[in-house]
Amino acid sequence: KLKHSEETLNKSLSKLAAGDGPTYKLVKINSATTQVVSGSKDVINADLKDENDKIKTCDITIWSQPWLENGIEVTFNCPGEPKVV
Repeated sequence: KLKHSEETLNKSLSKLAAGDGPTYKLVKINSATTQVVSGSKDVINADLKDENDKIKTCDITIWSQPWLENGIEVTFNCPGEPKVV
């Protein structure tokens, strides 16, 4: 389960960096849960490193509905930063 959350989070971080969002790299996953709700919802607490090598502990929610065209919604909530969806 943790491996799946890590893979999904790394894909989301790559997409975020490719767009206008902040660039983060995964340092460590502190906790992860998966809930099946009309798809799956992963709630992850992880240490992320920004482009200045500053580590932030962030809450990330990944809601996956693969049957929809844009079926993945990721929300990053890091201290001192605006919420990124």
